[in-house]
Amino acid sequence: MKILKYYLSLAAILFFAASCEKNEITFTQQMSFDPTTQSAFQLHYMVNVTTNADYYITKVELNDEIIYRSNITSYNGAPGGAVGKFFLAPKGTSNLKLYQGTSPNYTLVYDNNFTTEAGQYYNVFVHAFDKSPVVINNDFPYIKDPVYQDSCGYVKFYNFLYETDDTPTTLRLQYERIDHFTGDTVPVGHPVSFGECTGWQPVVIKRPAGVTSGFARVDYLIHVIDADGVTDLGQLQVMNSSGTYIDYTDYWTCYIGRHYHHIFKGYRSKSSLTSGVVVWTAW
Repeated sequence: MKILKYYLSLAAILFFAASCEKNEITFTQQMSFDPTTQSAFQLHYMVNVTTNADYYITKVELNDEIIYRSNITSYNGAPGGAVGKFFLAPKGTSNLKLYQGTSPNYTLVYDNNFTTEAGQYYNVFVHAFDKSPVVINNDFPYIKDPVYQDSCGYVKFYNFLYETDDTPTTLRLQYERIDHFTGDTVPVGHPVSFGECTGWQPVVIKRPAGVTSGFARVDYLIHVIDADGVTDLGQLQVMNSSGTYIDYTDYWTCYIGRHYHHIFKGYRSKSSLTSGVVVWTAW
């Protein structure tokens, strides 16, 4: 069977005019993008399952056509292999099917619809097999800070935290980082509820002495914000693999000019599939 749709590469959009050609199985050909009739999306598999091969998504169909046939592990996404790749979809409502297993014995595990607008780029999050996907605009073309563009990267934080099985969190989360210059804790965007994101936020970095490459470690934490959107209820407590609640902290490398999706996933109140950020490099 042919794979009838392919990916759209932002590199091709930005740096060269690519040809439009259909091919078998392989993803080596760049497709043209009609902003009046088509949209583009990336798929994120955020269902709380283990990384065991039994739970891999091995085939993806859009509107009953195969668009991807490769392993997608939990807390990962597609298209893979390089940054800046998107699937194409017609504007309006599309049907998404996800399968597990191997040919010819694929098992359908997800069958749902999502809606997109023409000319827009999206991130589509499947966070439970029995729930509709969350569709969030990718906000391409990506921003560049007019003041710090030669000394910052960019982060977009997403809240896909579950409390326990089948229970998305009701907490509003404020993602924060430690400022390299002052040592203060500063917000990364605004507080977000489940299924929301901050939009792209500049993260100004200070390069370590003696290092010429444009990257540095950035430390992060999360605070819980009350429903009023203002009152700080303290640092987020999450259960670790030993069954003990601890303050959430983590760190990630930030490269100047790069854009990163920071996706908060897993369980807050279970010692298995514990919570944490996974990073998907946008550009």
